Amino acid sequence: MNSKSMVRMLQGDTQASKTYTFAVKAKDAAGNVSAASNAVSVTTSGGTSNTPITLTATADSSVRGGTYAGDNYGSLTTMSVKLRASNASYDRKGYVKFNTSAFSGNVSSAILKLYVTNIHSNTTSYTLEAKGINDDVWTEATINATNQPSEAGTSVGTVTVDQEGVYVSFDVTAFVNSQTDGAVSFRLAGLNEDLGADYATKENANAAAHPILIVNGG
Repeated sequence: MNSKSMVRMLQGDTQASKTYTFAVKAKDAAGNVSAASNAVSVTTSGGTSNTPITLTATADSSVRGGTYAGDNYGSLTTMSVKLRASNASYDRKGYVKFNTSAFSGNVSSAILKLYVTNIHSNTTSYTLEAKGINDDVWTEATINATNQPSEAGTSVGTVTVDQEGVYVSFDVTAFVNSQTDGAVSFRLAGLNEDLGADYATKENANAAAHPILIVNGG
């Protein structure tokens, strides 16, 4: 029996990243038992899996400026993201947060995916930017334009939004690996004046459209 077979036999009782020592005795049909074999040591693999794990957002919301700056939109089924530098009351940003406490150490990849539910009537396509932010204290029940995280954030990329009913994706691996508090947050902003779209939140009735973070362990 080789060492891999031994591990398979006892894998229900083994722990990750731990060394086990085995010795084998043979018993024949007459009940005679041999002496123990030479001991064999094996070490189980680490606890982080390379199988992709999909995390659903734990919090998400849009914020709106101007006369709506104090309003909270955390219970809505979509979040609207639109740049309107000329009129703050129509400027909207999105926020999304994930719990990453299940992972220790660096991950090999992390992809943020947002589902486009609606492109605004005046928009054919526009550029959406995601920025990682260190402030994870905000909550979807209280966030608004007056108390939103004020830090500039770290850009994790841009995508062109030009189709409804599809996910858009950002590679956020580097930012996820820079966070060590068990949570990651992102701010979403449009880059083209007066153009925008809506994205499903975790409150959306379509569970297949919720914001997700797909993570591969290190």
